Amino acid sequence: MSLTVNSISYTYGGPVVLENVSFDISPGRCTGLLGANGSGKTTLIKCIIGLLQPSGKIFLDSKRPDINCNQYKRLFGLVPDDKDLLDYLTLDEYLSFVASVYNIECSEEIENWMSYFHLLEHRGRILKNYSYGMRKKVQIIAGLLHKPKLLIIDEPTNGLDIEMIFLLKKCLMKLKEHGMSLLISTHDVNFIKAISDDILILHNKSIALAINTSSHNDLDLEEVFMSIISGSYSMVVDTND
Repeated sequence: MSLTVNSISYTYGGPVVLENVSFDISPGRCTGLLGANGSGKTTLIKCIIGLLQPSGKIFLDSKRPDINCNQYKRLFGLVPDDKDLLDYLTLDEYLSFVASVYNIECSEEIENWMSYFHLLEHRGRILKNYSYGMRKKVQIIAGLLHKPKLLIIDEPTNGLDIEMIFLLKKCLMKLKEHGMSLLISTHDVNFIKAISDDILILHNKSIALAINTSSHNDLDLEEVFMSIISGSYSMVVDTND
C-alpha cells in the first residue's frame, strides 16, 4: 500500500501554510520529514489523516482522507507529538480500550509490545503517573495494535533514552521489512537519517529538498538543513535520482 500526496496546498484562512506539496511513500519505505517549527509539518500530517481538507489530492491505498470513515482510519496509525492519554486508566486498561475501538483481539500482541518496550512491570499503574518517555512508548504501541499500512510518528524520540531509541529504530526497520510504510516527522537529524529511505525538507511552505538516502548517504544532512532554513541554500533541488 502506498501514500500519494499530489500538489496539495492549505491555508487556515490567512497566509498559505502549505503550497504545492507532492511526494509518494511506497510500501516498505520510510520517508523522513524535516522542518523548522512552523514549517507546516503538523498541518501536512493533519491533511493526510483527514482532519484538514487541502486543495490537491491525497490517496492512501487508493482512498481519499476521511476522518469520519472507519475504513480509512484503519489504514494508518498515528503517534502524535503530545502526551495525551486517558490518564485515569492503567496501561492494561488503556491498550484493551484501544483494541476494542478497532474491534480486534490482540492480547498476545499487547503482551509482546509491552515486553519489547520494557513496560510489563508498569502495566498496573495508572497512566497519570507515567513519565513523558513512557507515555511516548504507550502511544507507539497503541498506534501499532491494529497493524496499520502506514505509521505516522511526530517526534518519535522525545523523552526516550538511548536504549529506547535503539529499540525504536530496530522496531521501525522490522516494520519496513514487513511492508509497512512510515512517515516520520522529527528534529532529530541523526535518527531520521538512520531509518529513512527518503528525506523531505519542508521550508517556506514547500518541499525545498528531497533526498534519497541510499544515493546520498555521505550528505551532511544537518549542514544542508541549516543552510536551507538560513536562506544560504537557495536552489530547490530534487535528489531522488
